Amino acid sequence: MTQVSDAECGVWQARADDWLAQMPAYPPDTYRGRGIVISAGGPKYFICAWVNVHMLRSLGCQLPIEFWHLGPGEMDKRMVELADELGVRCVDGIKEAEKIKGFQWSERPGWQLKALSLVASSYEEVLLLDGDNVPIINPEALFEWEQYKHTGAVFWPDYLRLKPDREIWKICGVAYKDEPEFESGQIVVNKQRCWRELWLALHYNINSQFYYKQVWGDKETFHMAWRRLGTPYSMTPYPIRNLDSKVMCQHDFKGQVIFQHRNLAKWVLPAVQNIRITGFKFEDKCFGYLKLLESKWRGVLRPLSPRTRKELAAFTELTSTGVYVYNRVGHDKRHIEFLPNQEIGRGRADCEQTWFIEERDNQIHLVIAGNGMSTFSARRSEQGIWYGTWLIGEHMPIELIPARQFQAQQTEPASVDSRRKELLQTRFIYIRVNHDKRLIELREDGTIGAGSGPCERRWELVESRNQRPHILMHGDRGMTCQLVENEDGVWRGKWLVGERMAVNLVPIPTE
Repeated sequence: MTQVSDAECGVWQARADDWLAQMPAYPPDTYRGRGIVISAGGPKYFICAWVNVHMLRSLGCQLPIEFWHLGPGEMDKRMVELADELGVRCVDGIKEAEKIKGFQWSERPGWQLKALSLVASSYEEVLLLDGDNVPIINPEALFEWEQYKHTGAVFWPDYLRLKPDREIWKICGVAYKDEPEFESGQIVVNKQRCWRELWLALHYNINSQFYYKQVWGDKETFHMAWRRLGTPYSMTPYPIRNLDSKVMCQHDFKGQVIFQHRNLAKWVLPAVQNIRITGFKFEDKCFGYLKLLESKWRGVLRPLSPRTRKELAAFTELTSTGVYVYNRVGHDKRHIEFLPNQEIGRGRADCEQTWFIEERDNQIHLVIAGNGMSTFSARRSEQGIWYGTWLIGEHMPIELIPARQFQAQQTEPASVDSRRKELLQTRFIYIRVNHDKRLIELREDGTIGAGSGPCERRWELVESRNQRPHILMHGDRGMTCQLVENEDGVWRGKWLVGERMAVNLVPIPTE
């Protein structure tokens, strides 16, 4: 956990206040009834969610259910078909996030997805369940609990309690309370009554690059949101019952176990590879559901195959070209290979494992996926180079250049040094469109003089194969802005964090 100054705490509290000030009013005609939301993307969590839903139905639960996921990179056509067999609706969280101004994905998108699904799911009253959770009662009863009716929100305790010296209290402006941390494997909430609290928790998760350094994932973002706004919530008084150090059992308000959260014993295929756990209820039933799934599906995610003529042409080009130079602009370069089985060969890494081509709005997009989600999306230029953006973390620009073409271009005269000298001799107005403007000074040592701020500490001019170099700006927490020079001499780009506003760097004419 990192130390945070009082001044920085004030900045983050002000950002939270601004977020709440711009919060949309609760839309009474958008959300209806009660339902269950489960993060079920990727084979690991889909297998668990399959067992979860079968248990829910066997217990008599008739509530509608949504499976949330992070795009085609973790939910293929066969998985959608299997969900449909269960009567479950699949929701693409990436598309839903695009509707929320300022949303950005981090390296832990699965945690962020939980907060997003609570806000954006179809239901007014929501039971959020982790995929690896196994209920042992019909959870429809939870919505009738007096404790839920009193506060509109029920949470369950985690093992630990936040200590008074933890920075998160100060960062969120919350007075210390000796109370359990939250365990978010299950949450029951009335969105209409708790709209403001959910919206604040969403803000904490959108800014997870900062908040997750202070707390473990999404769970304490709900805790802090409710405490920051002084809103009461209900929490069962019974501590977790542990089974074989692998399963967290949670109770109702009378002390009866009602959820078995297999956080360290997730279900896998084939069924015989799962361990038996002493005291786990309905275990044989769960093994039966796994065997049923095994008879229908291999447990392997298959990327989208080319379907249209344009998709097939792009697919053929990528596989026949062989090796590309994969340039994460301002970060690193390496060779990468697109195999016909839609896996990454040479250059494979955690975030680059599979790939697929998708035609959207008459445009061809190349998507690379890894870690259970889409991590990079690009479009092809007329020169055969793919340009795009990293979808998580730093959101840096990406170039994919055929290796032979890249090698040939290395013999071209470099212009970056001369352009850099020109920039150092120029004064600029730095405009964050619809936000603010100020003079800014680009210094020889790569720092920013006049006009610097927490998000504008350093600058660099980096080589690009798009015929123009990029200016990258870096702040205290990484790259914040990418700019490209236009024909009128103005450097234009996009803020890569926070509000994601347009940014212009306008040269001041010399007299």
